[in-house]
Amino acid sequence: MLLAAVGVCLVSALILMPYVPDDSYISFRYAENLVKGHGLTFNPGEPPVEAYSNLLWILGCAFLYQAGFNLPSAIPWMGTLIATLNILVLWLVLRRRNRDPLQMFFPLVLLAASGPFIMYAVSGLESALFALLLLVMMFLLDHLLETGRTLYSVLLAVAGVLLALCRPEGLVAFPFIVVALILITRKQKDSAFARTRMKTLLVGSAVFVGIMVVYNIWRVGYFGEVLPTPFLSKAGGGKTIFNAWFKNLYDYYVKHGDYYPPVGFYFAALTGAGVIGLMCSKSNRWQKQTEIIAMAMCVAYGFVYFNFIDWMPGMRYYTPLVGMLLIPAAQLQTPLFESGRRNSTSWKRMFWIGGITVTLMSYSVLGELRLVAERTEEGNQKCLVTLGKWLQQNMPGGSVLAMSDVGAVPYYSGFTTVDIHPESLTDLHIAKHGFSNQYFYEQQPNIVVIPSRSIFLTKFYPDHYGLTSDLDFQQLYRFLGVVRYQWQYDRCYWVYVALNTPPFSNVQMDAFPPGVGTIARKSRSQQGGRRP
Repeated sequence: MLLAAVGVCLVSALILMPYVPDDSYISFRYAENLVKGHGLTFNPGEPPVEAYSNLLWILGCAFLYQAGFNLPSAIPWMGTLIATLNILVLWLVLRRRNRDPLQMFFPLVLLAASGPFIMYAVSGLESALFALLLLVMMFLLDHLLETGRTLYSVLLAVAGVLLALCRPEGLVAFPFIVVALILITRKQKDSAFARTRMKTLLVGSAVFVGIMVVYNIWRVGYFGEVLPTPFLSKAGGGKTIFNAWFKNLYDYYVKHGDYYPPVGFYFAALTGAGVIGLMCSKSNRWQKQTEIIAMAMCVAYGFVYFNFIDWMPGMRYYTPLVGMLLIPAAQLQTPLFESGRRNSTSWKRMFWIGGITVTLMSYSVLGELRLVAERTEEGNQKCLVTLGKWLQQNMPGGSVLAMSDVGAVPYYSGFTTVDIHPESLTDLHIAKHGFSNQYFYEQQPNIVVIPSRSIFLTKFYPDHYGLTSDLDFQQLYRFLGVVRYQWQYDRCYWVYVALNTPPFSNVQMDAFPPGVGTIARKSRSQQGGRRP
């Protein structure tokens, strides 16, 4: 059963590859700079800046890079390996419940065939690692509840620390479990048992708090800031929390097109199966407590994630919860197995028909996300990656790049980059004080790349429109060309270079990337004309 699920996982990963969104390259750049001795900084030679939210993932990427791997090529396979480890840990959790092997088969296959989960496992983002650590915590919690040993409390605390280093919201997982166990223990009649468990939790809590305090003292001392730049830039923003709710409701359940499959129904079905599974569970008292805590944690994280606009397809934030939801959802099969003992033939038929139907429905979500992955990767490769390589080959060494999507283009160009997004991730000044034309001119960028929602019109962010409309900008920069990222939304990148940049030859301009769905420029020599 386990090997079959691993096989399904590998097939699912191959279906969704390649899919490496622009954000992944930020982690790659940090990892490579760290290995090269520049420290945790986005631009070599500049002071460290905490423009990431996934330190543990960056360290993993750095390990691979140090070992000689090309990160954009190797990381999707590392994510696939981590996805198979998720399946293994889920199998270990279900196996402890002494279930029939068939009863573990479809939960494992559903995780292996989960479109959102596999999509972000191969993406180069940290989602699969976050999911793995959540499942490891449930596995350790199972042992802690059964044995009461301090060792499992300490291991659980260490897993909680790793989860916090993987994603900021991971910080709440261990305290959530401790509070849940305290509430459960208060209802126990055995006072000696309650005192033992409290001591065990106290030791684990001391380990967790101690490590996190030491880490944050180092972090603040190293970066010189209490909060990372993403928190500084995105806090507040002048928008009410209802904006995120309405936007997420629309994207998750209504918007259905070539970029946003409505996978909210998929997660709603998993959540419903988890609730019903808890009601059907025949696990012992300790194991059922793990199932309850897993379900409660998924609900808590679900409410947290709902407050942030999830602009990437497939409900990226929620994908690490799939494995945890399957712990209680797997118990939904218990009544079927009990009735199966009385009527073996009809039960087997119903079990296989139902299980295969659910799996095929899950694969339909994966199929839709495959279309999204193809279209996104096409834009990345033909627009961002190619533009970054063109700049590296044709612009003078030591050039400064200014743009707002600081992933693939900075990674492949290798240039010092100023993140001019109004909610800048990697520029501490803009994160604190906002974007201004004056600050832009002080950086003296040689290349400016502005996102637009039109190939013909300057449909820029208001801040960027004000910049390019400024007389000083027009006297300092000349327009070079447009690279189209998505033809269906006419999303493009307008490229400007400093006026003192040496003129480009026809050969260089012939190589300038047109992007997706756009005819490449042809020089007069290619058209058979004579050069002036």
